[in-house]
Amino acid sequence: MIPVHKLLLKFSKDKHVNKDEYEIAVAGHGGRLVYYDFKDMIIDKDDSESFKVIDENDNFIRVPYARIKRVLQNEKPVWEGNI
Repeated sequence: MIPVHKLLLKFSKDKHVNKDEYEIAVAGHGGRLVYYDFKDMIIDKDDSESFKVIDENDNFIRVPYARIKRVLQNEKPVWEGNI
């Protein structure tokens, strides 16, 4: 399976990928999943450890790729990590 950071970098570069179709499920505090829209993510090709995303308060936060549990397209998993 492709590492999640490489998958998301590939999606971010592909003009044919509809970024509105994707969301990322990340392990949050207390074990709950937090969902972020892919279109709100900032992926730096030189950073294989984390990405930035806009949170519910319109602040940029850095999220480690290791916390990603699922990548969903139209609510269906296309990648799953350890849940």
